[in-house]
Amino acid sequence: MAPRTRDAAAEAIALQRWLHGGALLGMPGRILVFLSGLAMPVLFATGLAAWLLRRRNRRRLAMPGRRSPERVVPAEASTGPASRSVA
Repeated sequence: MAPRTRDAAAEAIALQRWLHGGALLGMPGRILVFLSGLAMPVLFATGLAAWLLRRRNRRRLAMPGRRSPERVVPAEASTGPASRSVA
């Protein structure tokens, strides 16, 4: 039995480098490592966009004196024959 040349910490680091490089599964493993690396910035960007949209919508609803599109009455609907009073 040959003596060890590395301690346990150096062995663990070497194993992590081997796994992070995608050497375990060959080229599919490298592609998987690459795609998982892209996932973090994509999740950050989509989460930030969703948060900003939600924040903008909450501010729009909280503005006093501003009507939502559902409550706006078109001008034609208020000037029709049914809305005129007979004097």
